[in-house]
Amino acid sequence: GLPDRKGISISDAESDFYELFLAKTAPNVDLIVRVHHDRSLLDSEFKLLAAVGQQPSCGCAFIECLKADKHNKRSVELELRFKKVYFPIPSVLKWGQSTPQSAQKRIKAIHEQGQLGLYVVQAKEINAPVGVKPIEWTILTTLTVNNYWDALFAIQQYAIRWQIEIFHLALKEGCAIEKLQLEQQERLKKAIAI
Repeated sequence: GLPDRKGISISDAESDFYELFLAKTAPNVDLIVRVHHDRSLLDSEFKLLAAVGQQPSCGCAFIECLKADKHNKRSVELELRFKKVYFPIPSVLKWGQSTPQSAQKRIKAIHEQGQLGLYVVQAKEINAPVGVKPIEWTILTTLTVNNYWDALFAIQQYAIRWQIEIFHLALKEGCAIEKLQLEQQERLKKAIAI
């Protein structure tokens, strides 16, 4: 790795599982993951989505976002909320012997504590155009979120994911990369470079 560099791993809802957060061992790499599971929280009568939804708005911000056609952008006004949350750790976790030892140690230590602390940030679109489904993103992150600026930074980082979508769209539709059926990594690299 690059220990002198700071990194952020951004994932969509398919990465919303305990083990990913538990296995995070690189102190210079933070995680931002879109929420898929409305989990129970420690010391709260509410589940995750209700708990963050009850927080007061910390402010609004405009960001650029892809339209539904994935070819054009639109300006979106988002209202932000955030909260530090603690999850109980399930008694059974899905990780095997291939998990690095450093991650296994972290998983064991957090498992013994019985809780996992993360920050949740919710961004809801306000004043959406007529006929357009308003954006609503809820993310979990290992980034520290103590104020509006921290929440905005986390959402701006998550929004970068849409630029990756454009890159994938260009590969799939423009380059027809899936139709090439190149079975070797080197051949695929050359095709993408072209």
